Amino acid sequence: MAEIIDFHEVVRARTRQRSRALTERCLDIMEACLAETRLAYDAAPLAERPAWGAKIRQLEGLVDYAMAWL
Repeated sequence: MAEIIDFHEVVRARTRQRSRALTERCLDIMEACLAETRLAYDAAPLAERPAWGAKIRQLEGLVDYAMAWL
């Protein structure tokens, strides 16, 4: 007996898999960037630290946002 396969469901499943893979890749990149930014913050002169701190908070927010999609 033949099974009917919903083509649209197959496409949606593949799209979800691809979207998840891309989100995971973006998270890897953002986490690496966050680690480098923290190192730059530690090495920065005191006058530049507020700017680096703002960048760190922004990256942390983006990482949290992306994690919520997984």
